[in-house]
Amino acid sequence: MADRVPQDYLQAARRRLDNAADWYGQAAVRQYDDAFLELADVGMLVWSAGIDMVSALMLLDDHTQLGASTERHHYLRYRLHRRYPQRDLRLAWGHLAQLHSFQHNLDLPQQHFVRACRHSGRLFGELNGLLPPAQRLPANAYAWLEVVE
Repeated sequence: MADRVPQDYLQAARRRLDNAADWYGQAAVRQYDDAFLELADVGMLVWSAGIDMVSALMLLDDHTQLGASTERHHYLRYRLHRRYPQRDLRLAWGHLAQLHSFQHNLDLPQQHFVRACRHSGRLFGELNGLLPPAQRLPANAYAWLEVVE
C-alpha cells in the first residue's frame, strides 16, 4: 500500500464532512430525541474529519508516524497549540471530542450537541487556516457546523 499524503486525509475530511452535513440535514427535521442515533453518527463523521485534518497537518510537519487518535491530540495540544496559542485549539478539540463520545455513549443533551458542533466548526476553520492555501478545504465544507440548532 502506498504511503498516504496530506491530500488523501484532506479528501477524506471533505467526504466525511459532506456526509455529516447530509445526515444532519435529514435528522434536523425531527425532534432531537427522535434523531439522536443519526446525530451521533453525524458526531462520528465530524470527529473522524477532525482526525483527518490533524493527520494532514502532521504529515505536512514531517510527522510520518501518525499512530492513534491520542497522537493527534498530543500533536494538537503540544505542537499546534504552543505554536498558535491565540487560536485556542485545545478548547475546540474538547468540543470535537464530545462528538466522539456521543457516538459511543449516545447521551449528549441537545444544547451540548449544538455547542460541540459550533466549536468544532470553528476548529475546522482554524485548522484549515494552517494548511497551505492550495490544500485548504472550501469553507462551506464545515461552515454548516457553526449554524447547527
